[in-house]
Amino acid sequence: MVVIYIIGAIVVVVLLLLSSMINAYKKVPPNQALIVYGLGGKRVIQGGGLFVMPGLQNSKTISMMLMSFDVVPQQSMFSKQGIALNIEAVAQIKIKSDPTAILTASEQFLDRPDTERENIILHSIEGHLRGIVGQLEVSSILKNPEEINSKMRQTCSEDLDKMGLEVVSFTIKRVMDKLGYIDNLGVPEIERVKKEAAISRTQNERDVAINKAEADKAAAIAQASAHQERIEAESASKTKESEHQKELEVKQAEFKLEVEAKRAQADLAYELQQSKLQQQIITEKVRINQLEAEANAKVRDAEIELKEKELQATIIKPEKQINRLLCFVQKVIKHKLFFKRKQKQKPQ
Repeated sequence: MVVIYIIGAIVVVVLLLLSSMINAYKKVPPNQALIVYGLGGKRVIQGGGLFVMPGLQNSKTISMMLMSFDVVPQQSMFSKQGIALNIEAVAQIKIKSDPTAILTASEQFLDRPDTERENIILHSIEGHLRGIVGQLEVSSILKNPEEINSKMRQTCSEDLDKMGLEVVSFTIKRVMDKLGYIDNLGVPEIERVKKEAAISRTQNERDVAINKAEADKAAAIAQASAHQERIEAESASKTKESEHQKELEVKQAEFKLEVEAKRAQADLAYELQQSKLQQQIITEKVRINQLEAEANAKVRDAEIELKEKELQATIIKPEKQINRLLCFVQKVIKHKLFFKRKQKQKPQ
């Protein structure tokens, strides 16, 4: 039973140690920095984690995110000419990422409220802005606001370094004055531009009139020239048309003569051909008559031969057959007589 209690106590102790170790491990995201102090001195962890030994070490976090400030000084700033100006700007400030700067910023702002921290930074920025504006004329501020931005980053860097900060950007939003100096600053320039515009407009109108007169003159000359060219072109066209008509009539006459000549040749050739055909027809008729006479002679010969064959078949040939039959009968009779004689001559 005692052993069970001991084992249970050991398990509880182990769990407590594990829980204590888990709780002792501190971690921070990349937009924060963990500052560990106590045993071993100060250490900075950004975007990572570290074991913080309870009772021997402690830790706090500080934001590394970009801080945006609207720089709107309540008091007017005076330019180099002594003109009171109201300037509005935007400043982007952040803690530097190196451990030394983070420790410096933690020394200045770690336990301060955000409003107090912003007031400290704004006072420093406004003081430097006031000094820069006092060195510049209003026209330079209006025309080259980037000059103020560049000088602000340069002059503020030393003071902000002491706080572990850096200026990411500084931008002038608006420049105003209560006396209307800025509004009247452009009046001479506007009047000069208006004067130059009026002069330019007059010169343009004069140039337009001159150009119009020259254009009208050129147009009249061009129109007269075009009219003359049109008349010449029409005359040349009519001449060419007459020549073309003449050539056409000549070609038509030549073609007609050629057609008549070919027609006469064709008629003569036709008559010659007809004569040849008539001659051939006569020759052919003579040949046909000769052939008919020869054919008639052959027909008569054939008729004579046929009549002879009929005569032979009806008269001559039957007589020969009768004669042959009589000779055969005679031979038979002679043979029978001879046979009878032989019979009689045989001995009894």
